[in-house]
Amino acid sequence: MRKLGIPKFLRVEHWVYDGDQPGIYSGAGLYIVNPPYAFTQTLLPLLEALRVALAPVGHKSEIITDWLSD
Repeated sequence: MRKLGIPKFLRVEHWVYDGDQPGIYSGAGLYIVNPPYAFTQTLLPLLEALRVALAPVGHKSEIITDWLSD
């Protein structure tokens, strides 16, 4: 992604860990190119709601967001 020459990407990843089988996890990721101003402030509450909704009962999950830049 960095080799494309686009100055900034927002990376969002959601990981769900299997409580019954340590080391087993699944996840999904998304790269957002040039998000609008203040996007990250409105994104965080939405991501938390998605994390709660998508993680099965008894499973740990986490959402990671960070900026990739040159």
